[in-house]
Amino acid sequence: MSILNRIYLHIWPTKLLKQLTTDMQRRAFFIREYQQMVHRMWRGEFVSAKLRELRESRRREYDKVNEDMLAVKNAYGKEESNLGTDVKEKLQKGIESKEKDIAAIKEQIDGLDKELANLSELMQGYQEGFKLLEEIIKQ
Repeated sequence: MSILNRIYLHIWPTKLLKQLTTDMQRRAFFIREYQQMVHRMWRGEFVSAKLRELRESRRREYDKVNEDMLAVKNAYGKEESNLGTDVKEKLQKGIESKEKDIAAIKEQIDGLDKELANLSELMQGYQEGFKLLEEIIKQ
């Protein structure tokens, strides 16, 4: 009888408590993961907004440099015969530098577009993980 008493009084309650605490710990863990996922989503939204803002400023700069280059090309085309060789060289160098600037800005814009695309994929993954965590917590 002492073996049964030992089982009923010591082993079974300990086993029950371990199960309960494990379930509670598991639930608390997933709730913390849920909170961290929410924070990651907020951070992603912030980064996405900043990247869009930076991309828009680069696009405005691209438009401005492109307009300047077109103006220089038009001036060079209209007055090519009336200009001296030194002025022609300066205008050619100006056009070349503007083309280099345009290419560099275009690369930056493309890089920002790729970052935004990657970030949107990451945010979609967070949304899917978010739904899964909600289901696990509700169980």
